[in-house]
Amino acid sequence: MPLGQFFKVKPFSFYGVLLHQVMLHKVESKKPEEGQFYMGNTLCRFGIAEFALVTRLNFGKSPSPDELKEHLSSDRIIHEYFNGDLKVSFGQLEDALKASTNPEDAFKLGLCYLIDGVLNAPEKTTTIWGDSLRMVEDLDYFFKYPWGKFSFKKVSRGVQKDMKKQLKHYEEKKKEGSSKKQKEAKNSFYGYAHVPLYWAFEDMPSLGSKFSENSENQIPRMLSWATKTYITISTAQLVPIFANRRLVVFSMLKPRPGEVVYYNSLLEVDSRLFPELESTVGEAGTAAEEVVVPEKEAEKLAKVAKEASIFYEDVPRVEEGTSQAYAASSSQVAQPDYEQLMQRLKRVEEGQATLLQNQTTIMAQLAQLLSVVSGQSTDVKSDT
Repeated sequence: MPLGQFFKVKPFSFYGVLLHQVMLHKVESKKPEEGQFYMGNTLCRFGIAEFALVTRLNFGKSPSPDELKEHLSSDRIIHEYFNGDLKVSFGQLEDALKASTNPEDAFKLGLCYLIDGVLNAPEKTTTIWGDSLRMVEDLDYFFKYPWGKFSFKKVSRGVQKDMKKQLKHYEEKKKEGSSKKQKEAKNSFYGYAHVPLYWAFEDMPSLGSKFSENSENQIPRMLSWATKTYITISTAQLVPIFANRRLVVFSMLKPRPGEVVYYNSLLEVDSRLFPELESTVGEAGTAAEEVVVPEKEAEKLAKVAKEASIFYEDVPRVEEGTSQAYAASSSQVAQPDYEQLMQRLKRVEEGQATLLQNQTTIMAQLAQLLSVVSGQSTDVKSDT
């Protein structure tokens, strides 16, 4: 079933403290659409390629306004379930889904629930993307829509945030004694915000093995990971890991054998985002069959990234004994003191973590619902 990968994910906790630690290692990016980082003495990126390999969502051509209008002509669901009001909150969508007694409508509302609860992930009181309620009336088109672009755009806004400016803004608010200090200082992520965490575990093998359980070579890659329920992650645990200049970090994710065709299809979207990877993938788009040694793999990918000029060249390498616990921001290659900001982020993290943890709950509930609906309606089942 299209989008079926989201019903197969293993339990995966949202670790806000890990995402914040990654964000503290941001450097200035040569490409505005991706985040670039300096960790373990290695430059690495989180862009469309990484997001796509983790989720395997559709990154096809975006529809023209006329094409989109053609497939957004039905207001039936909006009138029948929301009194004709296009301004529907996520909470209202959830209530309509639970109350629906029509299997086909429940299926369609469930798909909108997935799109807005996982790929968009607004606050419960926030207005959803209302056009999804129209588009879902044409299931063929709905499943072909480039949801990868839709969700990546949401996630990338959080990844592109400048942490040095976040710190400066917080300090200014603190001096002013503003009552809005907590709201303005927090670092929220929307869209499918688990993806940067999946990427971090893929990109730093030792990090993934320490805090998660991995079933290797699952496609898409988010199906490979399950967080260890018996552990928690703290700043105290993460600082020495990120301070280790020998931390193995991949400059980018390379496609595996079963991902090559999909990866090559992404080249048609925007070829400048993707370097040539024949040296690491193998001839004729077939990945070389070899035992991957992380250190050697990291060296090869760093070389490919350098030859493709993916990163700026003026980021200084860390000398022996120098801590990277609080590394460069995107504003300046330096090591500013982020202690205050980290303490603040930890205090506001709870609300954000709750919001994102709801994504896992949403997928579990929707999977159960769709299983029931599919059994009740053969017409809907054949459409999917």
